[in-house]
Amino acid sequence: TELGQQTATWAKYFAEENGLEFKGEVLYSQGAADLTSEVLQLKSLNPDALIVDNYVSDAILLTKTMNEQGYKPNIMIAKANGYTESSYLPSVGGLANGILTATEFLPGDKGTKVSDAFKAKYGVDMNGHSAEAYTVVWIFRTALQNLADAGKEITSEALKNELSTLEIKDAFPGGEEIILPYDTIKFSESEFNGIPYKNTNMDGKLTIAQFQDGSLVTVWPFDIAKHDTIYPAPFN
Repeated sequence: TELGQQTATWAKYFAEENGLEFKGEVLYSQGAADLTSEVLQLKSLNPDALIVDNYVSDAILLTKTMNEQGYKPNIMIAKANGYTESSYLPSVGGLANGILTATEFLPGDKGTKVSDAFKAKYGVDMNGHSAEAYTVVWIFRTALQNLADAGKEITSEALKNELSTLEIKDAFPGGEEIILPYDTIKFSESEFNGIPYKNTNMDGKLTIAQFQDGSLVTVWPFDIAKHDTIYPAPFN
C-alpha cells in the first residue's frame, strides 16, 4: 500500500543521509497468501538491518515465514502497525523476540491510570493507536474548556484558533498527564526536506520497544526505558 511504499522511500532517504548503504527494497501486495519468495529475496540481500512496515496479518505471516526459511537479521525494526496489535504476539510467540518496533505507547511507561482503566473496560492493553485517540479527545476537550472559561462562543473558527495557540505542558488540566512519550503538545509550522508541515506537534516523539522473553518492553527513550536492547536479535 501507499503506507509501505512511503516507509521504503524514507528508509532509503535516511540511510543515504546517514552514510548507510541501502541494499534494496522488497515490496508485496497487502494480504499476500505466501511471502516465501520475498523472504528469500531478503535473505539474498542479507542486510545488517531490516526495516519493515506490515499490517497484522502480513506481520504474522512474515515472521513465521522468516523462521521457516532460517532468516533473521541482527536487527529488525518495524514501524508499529501490525507488530503492536494485540493479536500479533499470541500468533507468533517467541519468534518475535528481538524484533524492535516504533510505538506511540506501551502500558506501564506513562498514563497507568488511563491504561489500567482501558484494559478493565475492553479486556486488552492500550496500544499506540488507542493512546493517540485518547490524547486527541483530551486536546479537543482542553481547547473547548478554554473557550468556555473565557466566555467565548464555541464555533469551528474559534476552536481552530484556540488549537493553533494551545500549549499543554507536562499535564492536562486537572492533573491528567500526557500519556504519550513526550511532555509538550503545541501545534506549529515547520519544514523538513523542503516539505512544509502545518499544525504539527513538533515536540512529539515515539517510543522504541523490543520483544524480549515474550513481551514488548521499552528500550528508548532512555529516561523511560525498562531494558537494554538485545543485539544481535535471537533467532527464536
